[in-house]
Amino acid sequence: MRIKLPVNNEERIAQLERKLVEYQERIKNPNYYGRSVIKAKVLAELLEKKEVDSEEFYPRLKSEISGVNTSDFEIVCLVIDDYCKTGGANYKDGTGLK
Repeated sequence: MRIKLPVNNEERIAQLERKLVEYQERIKNPNYYGRSVIKAKVLAELLEKKEVDSEEFYPRLKSEISGVNTSDFEIVCLVIDDYCKTGGANYKDGTGLK
C-alpha cells in the first residue's frame, strides 16, 4: 500500500500534524502505548517524505520496534490512509482528526 500525503490540502495536513502530536503524547504514557508508536512512526514518515510505501517501510519499522506485527501495521496504514483520503470517514473507533 502506498499512503500519499494530500499535499494540496493544507487543512488536512494540519490535522495530520496535530494527530502526530497526539500519538507522541500517548507514547509518553506507559499505560496507553498500544499501536500509538506504530501510528507515530508511520505518520512522521508520511509528513516528512509525503509518501509511505508500506512494503518498504515495514521491515525498517520492525527493526526499530520489537513486537511489531503485520496485522497491527496494516490496520495503522489503512487508518492513516483513510485520514489522508477522507479525514477518517471510514473509521469511527478512534479519536479521529481534529
